[in-house]
Amino acid sequence: MVAVMRPFLEGGVGNAGAQHSLGLEARSSLDGARAKVARLFGAVPAG
Repeated sequence: MVAVMRPFLEGGVGNAGAQHSLGLEARSSLDGARAKVARLFGAVPAG
């Protein structure tokens, strides 16, 4: 868990709704996390 969160704790954090590079990176990370959680439940991620 710490290894996964380290980039967000030590680096810049972007708003997932923003169109700049940090925002796009945050959106990509958020989408990936949603997909992983959805797979755990056998669901399809929304959004």
